[in-house]
Amino acid sequence: MTDTELSQNAGDETQLLQPIKEYKVPTVPLNLPKGGFGGYRAEPVEELVAQLRRQLDNEKQRVLQLKKENYALSTEKGRLNQRITALTDENKTLKYAAENPYERIGVDMQDMVNSAKNERKNMLDQAREQAEEILAEANGQKKTIVETAHKEAAAAIAESVARKQRIDHDADQRIGESKDKAERVIAEASAKADAILSEAKEKAETLDADSKARCEAADRRESEVAATVTQAHRMLAEAASRLVQPAPMIVTIHGKTETDDDEETVEDEQ
Repeated sequence: MTDTELSQNAGDETQLLQPIKEYKVPTVPLNLPKGGFGGYRAEPVEELVAQLRRQLDNEKQRVLQLKKENYALSTEKGRLNQRITALTDENKTLKYAAENPYERIGVDMQDMVNSAKNERKNMLDQAREQAEEILAEANGQKKTIVETAHKEAAAAIAESVARKQRIDHDADQRIGESKDKAERVIAEASAKADAILSEAKEKAETLDADSKARCEAADRRESEVAATVTQAHRMLAEAASRLVQPAPMIVTIHGKTETDDDEETVEDEQ
């Protein structure tokens, strides 16, 4: 197999992982028409609540999309493991050919053995590079997910605080009115503030749980990819140590050709 063919096969079996784009939660201004006694009209408030629920549904869809992307990363890891297994099998075949250069006659066979060694080295280098690239990209995705989660949580908390402050300010401006009327206005404003604050807190808790789940998924992907890289390095070291071993001596016993490795095997069996 030539370097060009190896590059083409590697390209067919490996997909480039695209980083997750930063997601920003849209800010909905609290622009509601006022009703009697400084309160808000019921229909705009219900419409705002429905809009917040739609935003919550969008967040759930985004969590589902992140789970799909996590599954794609796991699938990619499986393909890489299969690739490493195939390279290991081919490495054994090439090692056997390199340790038995005298089975064929002529300088051409020795040249073929040397070519096989070079090709094996190129394939192992390419597998190591692919594993390092996937590990680096996984680290980048983890950082992006954590930063996005912090921004979303901060924006949700700031929006809830601003809404409560606006409602409290509107209530304070009407304190000079009659006691009964003021009590009704304050009661209505407080009820609406508590409802809006409760919605905002639920959204913040959902976002916080989502960020923790994504961080844990990213940590798992990082550990899995790191384990794959470690395994690839270990196999590369084992392959290199086998190459430096001397060629076994060839002896003839009872009309059959055997090597030093065969004699050691016979002694072990005895």
